[in-house]
Amino acid sequence: FLKFRGGKGGASCIGILVFFMPWGIPAYLAVFGLLMLITRFPTLSYGAAFLVFFPIGWFVYKSPSMMIFTACLLLFILLRYSGRVKEMKEKGGSWRRVVKRSSFKDRF
Repeated sequence: FLKFRGGKGGASCIGILVFFMPWGIPAYLAVFGLLMLITRFPTLSYGAAFLVFFPIGWFVYKSPSMMIFTACLLLFILLRYSGRVKEMKEKGGSWRRVVKRSSFKDRF
């Protein structure tokens, strides 16, 4: 009724991972912040930072089932965001431009 269009499920995945793997959140935020400083690309940083949960599932929780669950969520995110990453590359012209942007204006 509010006419929201919906997203790609990234925020829902973060909510699920916060519930099941709260120790992964500081690592996720650190990787996201580092990638934002390097790329200045929120979508790429947001998606790539999800990769931190896979090793967290193994090293912190020592649970193969947690790793399988995390891998399934990562696959979901990868499939949902792959079109957006291709679109960013097409607008940017090359991966070098996608990764090394100098200002906010270059994002659009």
